[in-house]
Amino acid sequence: MRTCKVAVVVAAVSTLLTMCGCGVGAALDDTAGPDLASGDAVEELAAETATEAAGIPATLTVASTLSHGPFEFKTGMEAEGFAVDVMELVALELGADLLFSDPVRDRSVLPDLQPGRTEDVCEKVASGEALVGLSSIRASAPLGEGVLATDEYLSLDLALVVHGEGELACVGDIGSGAVAVQREGAASAWAAENLPESHRKLFDDPNEALSALVSGNVVACVVDKPVAQRFRKVKAPGQLAIIETVATGDSFVMVVSADNEELATQINDALATLKVDGRYDELVEAWFGEPSQRGDFGPYTAMPDGPGDMVFQNG
Repeated sequence: MRTCKVAVVVAAVSTLLTMCGCGVGAALDDTAGPDLASGDAVEELAAETATEAAGIPATLTVASTLSHGPFEFKTGMEAEGFAVDVMELVALELGADLLFSDPVRDRSVLPDLQPGRTEDVCEKVASGEALVGLSSIRASAPLGEGVLATDEYLSLDLALVVHGEGELACVGDIGSGAVAVQREGAASAWAAENLPESHRKLFDDPNEALSALVSGNVVACVVDKPVAQRFRKVKAPGQLAIIETVATGDSFVMVVSADNEELATQINDALATLKVDGRYDELVEAWFGEPSQRGDFGPYTAMPDGPGDMVFQNG
């Protein structure tokens, strides 16, 4: 199995290194070519040949905004998140390297400093600038032409969240209280229908909605359940309770070019393998604190705070 590398490439730095007479591979150990005199290099080249013979790209280039915690985000020189870890396992299953391109920006807003939208990520994939789009893309969202969705890699039920030690125990207890509601997805429509007397405050960032609950500015919060689970696990252990789970039928998916159905099939097969052998369940439990529903785990061992924080490089 080849070593999976996750890198964010910044073109300007790469160009600068070249102008200075430094090849990127020489400047960055992780991207240097293999030592052909070593047995490891022979094994790696053999694995690479087998991967390419199977129609799998040697490197999976990924377009992402890296701006959606806890799913995919950028911290310092690291790309982190549940989805990043899933993508790494998919790449390992396929025997491919993994390369995250420079974070996608919203080109409709000048200067283009805002994180990109779903359509911006899909455009990168449709144009061939990346093979895979991975950026909290909802299956329910319009993807536009030129891309197709993979199978889901995370279900997106809603959670009604309250203070753990409060008296609110069900939807009917909310009444006219202030409720922080995630703007994206089904949260706002569900809250309007099921909490009609509440004073609803919309938030673009579900983590900010949960912070408003912790600070006491609202009495309840409606957000995607995985976000609530991660927030409760890491930022507010013992403080919050999920009193209602709402099935939405929505989920996160990856996207690939519409001309590359073979890659979509390969990714779907890899996701299915991860779910069967238990590695997917370990990621879910490590990131969101929920026990696995599949019984025995496979050989993958997860770290407590979310395994596989990915180092990315400028260059």
